[in-house]
Amino acid sequence: MFFSPAPLGLTLDAVQAKLAALDSPIYVMRERCVIHHQIDPQAVEDFIDVVQQMADEARAGRKKQLNAEGKEIGEDVKLVEEGELRKHAVLGY
Repeated sequence: MFFSPAPLGLTLDAVQAKLAALDSPIYVMRERCVIHHQIDPQAVEDFIDVVQQMADEARAGRKKQLNAEGKEIGEDVKLVEEGELRKHAVLGY
C-alpha cells in the first residue's frame, strides 16, 4: 500500500510516531506499507483511524479551506478522503 500524508496536511514523521505509539504498534517505512497476509485486519483499521484522526486535527487547526469555486470545503471532502484511504488499504495502491 502506498500512503502520502502531505495532501492531508501531515508529515510522514508525525504519522510514523503516532502509529508506533499505539498499543499494538504499526511501523511504516516511508510511503510504502507492506501488509503481510497474516496481519490482523484490525491493524489496517487502526492505521486508517489514526490517519483520519490526525487529518481531522490538522484540518481543525487550519482556517477554512475554499475550493476552486470559492466555497468552503466540508464534510463531503472528509468522506472522500476516508474512502480513498480505505480503497488504498484494501486494493494496495
